[in-house]
Amino acid sequence: MLRFGAWLDTQNILTAEAQTATRRRIDEEVCAAIAAEEATGPPSMASLFDDVLAEPNWLINEQRADYLRVRKRRNSQ
Repeated sequence: MLRFGAWLDTQNILTAEAQTATRRRIDEEVCAAIAAEEATGPPSMASLFDDVLAEPNWLINEQRADYLRVRKRRNSQ
């Protein structure tokens, strides 16, 4: 990245100052996106089985059922 940044500067495509400003803006946007996601809270445990595969297979379904069974048993104790 340093070599590419130096090349951009020497070619008058993007000055070192503009690169610094761009990095700063990107860092701010990434930090804002992370903060927004962290504010939503954690996902439900049952949803951890969603979107693992394009289509759930028997193993994912079995693992979800086992999780829900254990959770129900713990909540009833």
